[in-house]
Amino acid sequence: MITLIELEELDSTSSHAQRLLDAGQARPPFAVRADRQTGGRGRRGARWESPAGNLYLTVVLPAGGRPEQTGLAPLKAALLTAEYVLQTTGVRLTLKWPNDLLFAGRKVCGFLLEGSLRGDEAGPVAIGIGLNLAHAPPLPAPARAASLAAITGRAFDPSAFAAGLARHLVDGFGARGAEATLAALDEFALPAGSVWQDGSAPRTLRRLAGIDPDGALRLLPLAADDPLERLTSIDHTLHWIYQGGHALGHPLVVADVGNTSTKVAFFSPAGAEKAAPAPAFADGDEAGLRAALARFAGAVAGPGWPVHALSVSPRRLARLTELAEEAGLRVLPLAKRPVRRRGAAYPLAALGIDRLALIEAWLADHPREAALIVSAGTATTVDLVRGDGTHEGGLNLAGLQTS
Repeated sequence: MITLIELEELDSTSSHAQRLLDAGQARPPFAVRADRQTGGRGRRGARWESPAGNLYLTVVLPAGGRPEQTGLAPLKAALLTAEYVLQTTGVRLTLKWPNDLLFAGRKVCGFLLEGSLRGDEAGPVAIGIGLNLAHAPPLPAPARAASLAAITGRAFDPSAFAAGLARHLVDGFGARGAEATLAALDEFALPAGSVWQDGSAPRTLRRLAGIDPDGALRLLPLAADDPLERLTSIDHTLHWIYQGGHALGHPLVVADVGNTSTKVAFFSPAGAEKAAPAPAFADGDEAGLRAALARFAGAVAGPGWPVHALSVSPRRLARLTELAEEAGLRVLPLAKRPVRRRGAAYPLAALGIDRLALIEAWLADHPREAALIVSAGTATTVDLVRGDGTHEGGLNLAGLQTS
């Protein structure tokens, strides 16, 4: 159980929570929510814009653990929040170390963790959360923001959202250790190999190597395997290069690895409306694929640049990786993650993402109508779906079978 204290206006939910602690008027776990903040703050004293309609929440957790065991606390708070957003909205946010949650590179949620020491023991931890439910306040350029309302087309009740999120944080914070936290991060965090740029030295590019058990970020030079750099606190000059405006000026190389062909494309800069031609290279056409990769490698920022690849064929992906390395590129497979869907009664593994997308599109516009859904592509697929999302059956007919 957790007590939720709600007020119309506060200077800061975290400041008010600390006052309650100091005066002995509240005991952890408890949470404070305000409709508006007049003095909301982020990391390093940055002002946090606080228009009514968004979520301003501080969750205070009981004391426990040694100070050196708390390095993962910001990541754990962000992870649990991302899980709750996924469960309640179907939106999968990306966790950018150490505690920003993004959607398509735009900031949706930020955190401020504050704690105290009592001798050799860590005192209560206050988790301040600012989440854009209804509005996306402007951020200093080139960063951009997004709101869950704009993403989903839905309105959210801040009070109900706060109550559910506070319970999820209290239940999950103590139950999940460092090993389980790091394993769960794979579902939401940027993948290893993602490229980062040092804003204080724009030509300095690094790639993400991973996150240590103490919460430190490990970075490597783009083209070499050492030396390793460990960051234990946030550096606001360090940006994921495909985050919002930071993508501008940086090329993007992508590959779609299918069962019968591999397609590659080059966007310069990332976000441009037009790509270089994306020919499909069938089995045996390695000369054409090798030439395309070499051409792209000559246009990127340096050796070791990632090729973001989505694959359904491990064999073809392995060969693409070999050819990319010959050209001085590094293949970064995109993680395949569970997809939230309306119809729990149809099998994603059997249908595949293309058929799933068609079914979801139908149910979004016709939520109570059954349909026979046909897609005439290289293969023709036929699926019978009820209005409640129940999948009654389907066929996947290759070209020869169709003819």
